[in-house]
Amino acid sequence: RRHLQQLWGTILNRCSSYVAVVDQAATEKWKAGRPSLWSLYEMFLADRLETGWDFACSTGALSTSFPFVGGVWALGDFDYEISYNLSSLQVSAEGAHCTHEQGKLDILKALVSSGDGGVATFE
Repeated sequence: RRHLQQLWGTILNRCSSYVAVVDQAATEKWKAGRPSLWSLYEMFLADRLETGWDFACSTGALSTSFPFVGGVWALGDFDYEISYNLSSLQVSAEGAHCTHEQGKLDILKALVSSGDGGVATFE
């Protein structure tokens, strides 16, 4: 667990922002409460490290933490359906999808042992 946090912490500390590249199918899974647990974990770490995180699709990007250069929060024409799916999102880390059961257990333990009770849900 500690190794997992250190690895992603090292990677994210070298970035100015975490970018989640999404498509309609992925956000439909998120809206249904079945996001990728790895994606949730990466966003959680980016947030804890105050790195900021953004969403990008094939037609545009949205910033969630800090404006882009020029003070704008959106670039291009962000897909409406994806935006709608993200706007009504509430997911549980325990309900998230992970291909390997041991990976899921490791990430859930890392979230819980993060020092402040971890994270149970994202809204």
